Amino acid sequence: MRNRRDKRRTLPLSRPVAVSAVDVYVLAGLPQAVFNAAAGFLNQKARSGAKVVGVPSPNKDGRLYSEALLKQLLSLVLPFADRRVRNRPSGAPVQPQRLMLFYVPANDQEVLLEAFDFFVFPVPLKGLSTFEHGRQGRHVLESCFIGIQEALEKARQQFELLVKPRVLSRKSAEALLLPPRNFQLQSGQIRQMFHEFTRGARAWDDHSMEGATLKTFDHDGLPTFLRKSERQTIFQDARDLVFPCARPAEHHGTPPPASGNQDLAYLQYNLRSAFRFGVPLEEGFHHDVQFEQGRLISSVEFQCSRKGSVPVSASHVNVYPNDYVRPPSTK
Repeated sequence: MRNRRDKRRTLPLSRPVAVSAVDVYVLAGLPQAVFNAAAGFLNQKARSGAKVVGVPSPNKDGRLYSEALLKQLLSLVLPFADRRVRNRPSGAPVQPQRLMLFYVPANDQEVLLEAFDFFVFPVPLKGLSTFEHGRQGRHVLESCFIGIQEALEKARQQFELLVKPRVLSRKSAEALLLPPRNFQLQSGQIRQMFHEFTRGARAWDDHSMEGATLKTFDHDGLPTFLRKSERQTIFQDARDLVFPCARPAEHHGTPPPASGNQDLAYLQYNLRSAFRFGVPLEEGFHHDVQFEQGRLISSVEFQCSRKGSVPVSASHVNVYPNDYVRPPSTK
């Protein structure tokens, strides 16, 4: 039987951490016996000001990510995304600057990746799922140290060199910024391509976009969006809808915040509006979706994260990173 002192050891990492953290690393999949020491090691190797949050997974190998555990993990990360603008002076950088999920691959890892969707940068601790002397490496503290060190070094290179510059570019020619459920490829939603990135089936430096058009527009092509002397390269989906990123001066609204309900869906909704692949998004960032040459949108179906399938008839429609759909008449 564990004594009361042992039981207290995992509690500090279960508390919400301050919203001023520069980096947030979520640690998942380790058993209680090694969790605190491994989390401390990750925190030591991380950048100054980083915070490691997480809760231990079951000791038994196999299924590591129950719905209750997912809810705890999301609840720890939520303070950094849920109405974060209220916690910073006007114009100050959004915090945290990096949001990463370090996880042990498992039979049920898909529910973990689905729960964290596309708002974290996922980092698999691959070596910790392999067996050593009849047990997985996640039970061996030294293996945890080695696995975390190797994964952290690789993640830093990929995130800093490949992912962060793409998301921060705020360019209309950047596929990583597109709304997952509303940008349509010939094969379906771009969400499937995002799945390939987060599952390691597609490299982060892969800019190919099967079934979409990258087209250069001028004022005649987008008369209500581009100035007379302006030209811009923008993605156009399989329905011929054009997805220009709204200018910072036009970030005039944010998707309505979810309520205080702690169901996974509400937690995910807020996080999707705040981060894309671990990189913070500017408040109000969205795409001004429209047809070219001023053609009106007429009864086109959009997939809204709050209202489901929504028919839109308008000159344009604002679509946010979490797929909240706001026609111009919506207040």
